Amino acid sequence: MYFWKIHALVEDLKHDRVSQTQFKNYYLVFGALGALFLFPMENIGDRSPGLILLDIAITLFITFIGIQFTFKANGGEQGNAFIARSLALSPS
Repeated sequence: MYFWKIHALVEDLKHDRVSQTQFKNYYLVFGALGALFLFPMENIGDRSPGLILLDIAITLFITFIGIQFTFKANGGEQGNAFIARSLALSPS
């Protein structure tokens, strides 16, 4: 992954050297982070910490499995435009 190496990422994107698996991995990381950032905004109320952790674990599991299935349905490494297609099909 290209953490903090923006110039290298730009060059690799220009020359089509970023694989579909790398796109999927970025989508997994940012999907998981996005799911985690939503939890502090939830109305947690009187729920126990155990239920909150279970909710987080289930959400991350569903996010991971959903992205994996979408990646395979797009053709895996031989597919193209994985991010564009999966975002076009997402409910948000």
